[in-house]
Amino acid sequence: MTRQSSGPPGRVTPFAVALAALLLVGLVWRLLYVLAQSEWDPFLEHPLLDGAYYLKWARAIVAGESFEEGAFYLAPLYPFLVAGWMRVAGDAPSALFAAQQFLSLATAALIAVGARQRLGAGAALAAAALFMLYPPLAFFASVPLGETVALFLLAAALALAWRAGPRAGFLAGLIAGAAATGRPNLLLVPLAWAAVDLARRERRRAALIVAGAALALVPTAIHNYAASGHLVPISANGGMTLYHGNGPGARGVFEHPAGFSMRFEQQRDEATAIARRRSGEDLDAVEADGWWARRALSARLEAPLHSVMLLGRRALLTFGSSEIGLDYAPRLDRNPWRPLLRVGGFEFAPISFAVLLALAAAGLVLRGARGSGGAEFWAAWFACLATPLLFYVSSRYRLPAAALLALPAGAGVAALAESVREATSRERLLRGLAAALVAGLFSATLTLGGIARRIDAEALSNRAAVLLRAGRAAEALDDANRAVALAPDSPGAHYNLGVALDAAGERPRAAAAYATALALRPEFGEAAANLSVIRFAEGRYA
Repeated sequence: MTRQSSGPPGRVTPFAVALAALLLVGLVWRLLYVLAQSEWDPFLEHPLLDGAYYLKWARAIVAGESFEEGAFYLAPLYPFLVAGWMRVAGDAPSALFAAQQFLSLATAALIAVGARQRLGAGAALAAAALFMLYPPLAFFASVPLGETVALFLLAAALALAWRAGPRAGFLAGLIAGAAATGRPNLLLVPLAWAAVDLARRERRRAALIVAGAALALVPTAIHNYAASGHLVPISANGGMTLYHGNGPGARGVFEHPAGFSMRFEQQRDEATAIARRRSGEDLDAVEADGWWARRALSARLEAPLHSVMLLGRRALLTFGSSEIGLDYAPRLDRNPWRPLLRVGGFEFAPISFAVLLALAAAGLVLRGARGSGGAEFWAAWFACLATPLLFYVSSRYRLPAAALLALPAGAGVAALAESVREATSRERLLRGLAAALVAGLFSATLTLGGIARRIDAEALSNRAAVLLRAGRAAEALDDANRAVALAPDSPGAHYNLGVALDAAGERPRAAAAYATALALRPEFGEAAANLSVIRFAEGRYA
């Protein structure tokens, strides 16, 4: 591996020119993506779940109004940043998403600049290009979620972690801690870096990394303690999130627990009320979240064989190339500017997760762990993998690990190119290609079976509800029917079909859909309420 010198101060290097050209192309493409959203994305004006919650929170901050009592329920960094943006640029979603796309490109630039000395100029540029072309990164930069901000901070922290010395370690911990206030799972990253430094006997640097991360959490911890009387470093929904992926009947993806509505804004109150009722104790919201965490752990300990199988399934889902939706589903993105190739009526992502994994495997085989990112990178990557493995798998939860994978993938591109250029490296080239082929095929051929159908059904069902709010009733009914066809055992799909049919004036079919939703989930209050309205209109008062 050769490392490029940065050249004399003030000189414009070929690396700088290539990176600027790459970012310019990326900027034009990402802005076109945002401009097309108003036509293709019903969520633009009608966000849902976490996104709707964050925007409501940001607007309350701008208005100087109280938003929620107690400890923060979700990570607070993003809504406070959005509130600052709204004060300057207004409340238009397109402007916010254009800014987030620009920030995503800034992350690509950070990756290239940070990795140049570690991986070489060619590998750094390839990593930036791969980062820009991975479709979920463009998708999540155009939704009201904090992923783009957290990834920018993570890239900045990694660039500092690569540098030697206690000061760089402290700053890396500080910025990684700030990233965790946007995505709490990233708090594992500075802890992993500290473990690496302890293994190297660099105790002072390890302590400073932890101190920097802790300092970044001080404002949220103080607020949460003052508001709740509990020490909550970032947010108070980790126990509920753990239960979503580890409660009874867990299958590796998000599960709706029994007794809950499907309204995110009610989740904390419902979780507290149910925990109080089942425990027989007067729990507050933070204590209730801890109760749900203990129930999740109990469920896993009571079924050890199933827990082992569940972990294996989550590992397969994590390394599979399919993008699993949660509140927002990249698989349903219809924006014509998404990075896809269209051949003979088929669409496929040229840079899918399988491609990133394949190229990263080539980089690891040809350059080794040190030459494909080093201990700091691999520690951060494994720390990011912990979230889908321990909680549940979704494209959004896998996003930090997938984004970081662009770095060893860029090293793989550079190493393969070097092997092609050097005539004496045929054996080396074959080893790299073999590693890429095995890893890529492994990822691409992992099938999700019934889970894929169910996830797609829930995503279609959510989109149907949003399309109905946007006044696009025909499209909503089409999505709702497709959702039920994919997952006939999903109460949410039947409920949203009922809502779409009700809006279309097809009340007998709507009543049947609500009744099916109730049969599948007897505690489904919204379905019962809507069905009762129809029965009342029919004169069936009893």
